[in-house]
Amino acid sequence: MRFASLPNPVSLLIDNEGEAKRQYPPPPAAVKPYGEITKYSVMERFENSIANLDPIAGIWSIKAGPEIAILDNDTNISPEYNYVGVVIDPRGTGWTVGEAKFWLKTMADGSYYAEYLSTDAFAKHTLVFDLEDPNILMLRLGASNKIFLRSFPTDVQLNGSVAGKGGSSKKITSGTGFFVGPSLIVTNWHVVDVASAIQLDCGHGLKLPATLVIKDSTNDLAILRGACPDRETYLNVRAEDSVAEGRHVYTIGFPMPGTLGDRPKIGEGIVNSLAGITDDPTMFQVDIPIQPGNSGGPLLDSSGLVIGVITSTLNNKYVMARTGTLPQNVNFAVKYTILNNLLNMLDMPATMGNAALLDKADSELIMRTCKAAVVKIEASQ
Repeated sequence: MRFASLPNPVSLLIDNEGEAKRQYPPPPAAVKPYGEITKYSVMERFENSIANLDPIAGIWSIKAGPEIAILDNDTNISPEYNYVGVVIDPRGTGWTVGEAKFWLKTMADGSYYAEYLSTDAFAKHTLVFDLEDPNILMLRLGASNKIFLRSFPTDVQLNGSVAGKGGSSKKITSGTGFFVGPSLIVTNWHVVDVASAIQLDCGHGLKLPATLVIKDSTNDLAILRGACPDRETYLNVRAEDSVAEGRHVYTIGFPMPGTLGDRPKIGEGIVNSLAGITDDPTMFQVDIPIQPGNSGGPLLDSSGLVIGVITSTLNNKYVMARTGTLPQNVNFAVKYTILNNLLNMLDMPATMGNAALLDKADSELIMRTCKAAVVKIEASQ
């Protein structure tokens, strides 16, 4: 991404070990530039300026690592930096909530020079961040890279939110879930992570509450407890490791419900790769068309078995603007092996599903049999 005008643009210098050479005085250590903050106060700050957010502004997390909020540096601390990355969830790192760990400066080429304050409170690293996609922030570390994924505001939260009843400011985001047993529903963690209340849209105007049973925030999975009347179809999760590239796959979900309506929609495609972004082994890459609202839906094989959970997509407009190429349906699903690990952590064994079909069933049979196990999820903030 390139910016038309930047304050004091500088050229980036990289040493042989992949670190950016320091070009500014290091920022102060162990400071809380915004005082005592919470994830909810940061989200409220972003929501109040949602139409004018800078591309890098948001809440970001790294796999098996902390959750960071990147905010405009509107403080009087180290004003040469445009943004501050503060900790909002340490996730076992020993970091302190509210403490600044990254100070970032926009570069002439659209990347971000950053000072990183390590756990011993001294600025030891100068790093480079690159916004690969609106939801993907790449940390360049010489020959290796680390990926931060945006958790707020996501495409689902931006495009799926609607005003509450009576025109209130209450936000409702939607996604998809599917039953794997009596009262057990699988979805994405990002669909419900900030919810004050979760509801299952059971159809015909009936909405019933659901509660969180267990989560895997690292892999963006959650299992809910809830029920809909007359919903007795449960999807079976594949047990053996037998998925290959080129396998025909389906998903059922509720994409863009405000535009496309509240009926479940089926999509079909193939498994393009057995790995996700930067060869992430926990993900499949698929070419099924995915829209906001599909998150949390099942990825089904031709037998109606769950082989993954739909979780993310690349932003076509952004990639087109950055590379001049339009990606075609580059989407990702968490693998069934990761979901099985989570199901095995439940106190009670997961009930075997009852919606398995004959091998090589067509899309019409998949839809007719499996759609009864799929439910729209609404999360109120």
